[in-house]
Amino acid sequence: MRTSRTLGKFLVNWIKLTIYIGLAYCWQTHQLKAGMGQAQSHSHFLSHWTSAVIRRIEATQGPFADAEAIRHARTASNFEHFVQRRAEQLAQQHQFDQGIRHVTMLLRVSYIALLLFAGLSGVGLAISLTPQQAGAVSVVEAIVMLIVVNGLFIVLWGIANLVGNRASSPLGWGFHHLLSKLRNPVHVNAALGLSQLIQQQRLIRPGLGTIAHSMWLTLLSAAWMTLFVRFVVADYQFSWPTTLLSEQHIQMLVATLHTVPAWFGLSAPNIEQGGSFNPQQTAWWLLTCVLLYAVAPRILCWLGCKLWLRQRVGTLTINPTLPGYSELLPAFEQRQVRVVDPAPAELHMQASSQRKSQPSTQAVNSTVALVYYLDWPEDDYANFRHAWQQQPTAVHCELVNSGAQRQHALNILTQGPNRPLLVVVNARLSPERGSLRFIQSLTKQGASSRQLHIALVNARPETGSQRTEMWREYLTQHVPTPLHIESFQVVDNNWVATVTELNAHWS
Repeated sequence: MRTSRTLGKFLVNWIKLTIYIGLAYCWQTHQLKAGMGQAQSHSHFLSHWTSAVIRRIEATQGPFADAEAIRHARTASNFEHFVQRRAEQLAQQHQFDQGIRHVTMLLRVSYIALLLFAGLSGVGLAISLTPQQAGAVSVVEAIVMLIVVNGLFIVLWGIANLVGNRASSPLGWGFHHLLSKLRNPVHVNAALGLSQLIQQQRLIRPGLGTIAHSMWLTLLSAAWMTLFVRFVVADYQFSWPTTLLSEQHIQMLVATLHTVPAWFGLSAPNIEQGGSFNPQQTAWWLLTCVLLYAVAPRILCWLGCKLWLRQRVGTLTINPTLPGYSELLPAFEQRQVRVVDPAPAELHMQASSQRKSQPSTQAVNSTVALVYYLDWPEDDYANFRHAWQQQPTAVHCELVNSGAQRQHALNILTQGPNRPLLVVVNARLSPERGSLRFIQSLTKQGASSRQLHIALVNARPETGSQRTEMWREYLTQHVPTPLHIESFQVVDNNWVATVTELNAHWS
């Protein structure tokens, strides 16, 4: 009866301690997640991983054609978000996101295999400590194998983390060996990007620590459960003597280990009578010591490494001085003006839907003039076309938003003789690198300065002059050929009047 009461008190106290640790861990995790403030489709770490993959490829193989990616990232509020959105767009275009998913799945399967191996090792260890037929169990051997060895490895792990130099470990070697087996170039780039990210952001120690402690925790938990089951289903006797340790030494060991179990009301085994006087008491004492001195420290170490890793992931940053990132600073600085006065939100939705549309492939009359609408939403483009139909001038209107549409527009320009060309620029948007390159391409495709006209049209009176001057400045800097540039303003959504004014200046 006394043993049952003591066991009940111990279980109640252990459950309370587990609940307190769990609540503390959940609260800390919630605080870290709230501090990160990431409300993106990709997780914080995945966004940095994608950026690292694109950065590595561009640093070694040259930049991508990123006109679409720059347009996708133009609403970014800071350089980090700008780089991440651009990288996500490029990863989707070149299927690097599939490589990242493949490497992620490979690492998860490997991690599960490690945990399974650790669990089987724990079961095997517990079986080796208890004979196949019911017989004497060496308590000292169980203490050494389950408590002393575990504590020694925890101390070695702590010393290794206190040493400043980064030493290799079996887990780290296995990680790089696993990644070296990849053959698909997309998977290799994803793996190398991950390797560089965890090295630059100092994620190696908390990451490997989390994996190592989880393996040890699985091993010890499996060993404890196996011992518990075997003690329940079989009648074991316990022996204490060893070759070198005397009875006095064993009593000192038991007294030292009994310090914490005494807090839970458990009684120490009677060593003077060989421990065989009450085997049930000895079994519970051994299981309690393994739980308190082996499993519990591993739980605390695992929680500590998990929080350490989350803290490092939550503070991931992009270094703008690294090769592959520093080249993006000029493009980002061009986007900065949008922070002061961004274009309407519906404009981005319309523009993104327009990118999905395919350009017309029908033949174009070689005698009509060409009018290209650069970076306009569908609704405004429809208003422009309707207004042109009311003009006496015969023109071919073409919407130019995506890369495919730009190429199609250049193909039309090269068909037949040189024809007058008017580019109607959406001056509500800031100058974008892809748009400037498109205008440069027009000057190289046979459109002379006499034929090429640029119309900067703005439908927002409050920002018309600011954006127009910005476009003039960038066109002067990036397009060496002299251009005919005029500014126009859409007043009260009167598109017909705007097109009439365009036609008068152009003609």
